[in-house]
Amino acid sequence: MRVLHLSAWNDQCGIGGYAKNLIAALQQQPSVISDVYPPRRQPLVLMSNDQLREVFDSFLVLASTADLVHIQHEHAFFAGRHGYARAVRQFGWLLTQLRQRDVPIVVTFHSEPTSDAFAGRARVGKRGRLRSGYERALWRWHVARHFRRGKGRRLAIAHTRRGRLALIESGFNPAQVQVVPPGHPRRSVLPQSERALAKERLGFPKQATVLSLFGSVANHASYSWAVETLKTLPPSFVLAVVGGNPVSPDDDIVNRVLDSWKHQNPSRLRITGFVSPEMVDAYHAATDICLVPHLPCNVSAWAAMPWALTAGRPTIASDIPAFRHLNEDAGCLLLARPGDVGELGARIRELAADAAKQEDLVRRALTYASANGWDQLAARHLEIYQSLVHQPAPQPEFEAHTRLDLVHATRVADLFTGR
Repeated sequence: MRVLHLSAWNDQCGIGGYAKNLIAALQQQPSVISDVYPPRRQPLVLMSNDQLREVFDSFLVLASTADLVHIQHEHAFFAGRHGYARAVRQFGWLLTQLRQRDVPIVVTFHSEPTSDAFAGRARVGKRGRLRSGYERALWRWHVARHFRRGKGRRLAIAHTRRGRLALIESGFNPAQVQVVPPGHPRRSVLPQSERALAKERLGFPKQATVLSLFGSVANHASYSWAVETLKTLPPSFVLAVVGGNPVSPDDDIVNRVLDSWKHQNPSRLRITGFVSPEMVDAYHAATDICLVPHLPCNVSAWAAMPWALTAGRPTIASDIPAFRHLNEDAGCLLLARPGDVGELGARIRELAADAAKQEDLVRRALTYASANGWDQLAARHLEIYQSLVHQPAPQPEFEAHTRLDLVHATRVADLFTGR
């Protein structure tokens, strides 16, 4: 079975890492051959609609040679910075073209159907409600209609039960939405006796309590909340923000965090920027408590959570639906109200003083991660692929679409993927 994946790839983002881990695990399945079409997000920002269509036309030519297409969906991936409406129309057009070619489709939705995280705005007042209504109608017309029928070789994957419900409420048929949680890496866990050495190698005091946040620095992640909480903790607590720089040039979170800390002890806050996987492991080895402090938004999963749950250290996360549902299943987190400095500080002090609680959370987290490793997720995806590929082909619903010349399409694909 030949599967063509449409995904971020070399961009420093969680979706690119997700795709690489999934495809690496699928390579262990002898019945699957995976190809990747990876248009880069930054060039998309500066493209017109016609140029975007040309990029995805190239993808469609390659899709005609595949047994199945798997799309890693995130709104901005289909419009750069040009807005939610453009992203929805572009994605809907792509689904229509794939249906014309009778290609089975799997879409993993990393965001819910709303535009809140994409556009960075709150729904306030009559204008906000009107805009929300317009965007829901836009999504139903351009995207949800492709997943509305009970039969058809199309299937949506959500990371959480909440994500699945959001897709169903947006017009998807329940039979065409499955929950597949994010995969978790397999990593060795350092014993407590080696943690002091790991701290020393990174320049932390041996007696420091190291709090760590992992993942790309972005406005939707509440780094400011964690930094404000650090100000209320004793001097022995330090915070390491370990991850890439903001993807968007409009994201000023790093400057705002540093500005808020300028009158504090600089040795208690460390922001690394992008680091290698080896350095991420080094910080995990030195960590005492992992933090995943996100404000509510429409993203249904974060790459930081699997890393935290496999670090062998306890995790405190925001009390938002995605993490609340995870905790209902696994019981592996302490939760704090989003943005509540007092509650997050209390949770940190409580956990730092309770070794038994730490051990219980770590044990539960590692059990959950073991049951949802990338090998298990690859096997689950293979079952989904086979169920769609082996379905009888439906009657054509559209006129056949004239395909681009393959040589021309490959040249365009090379141009926009930087090869």
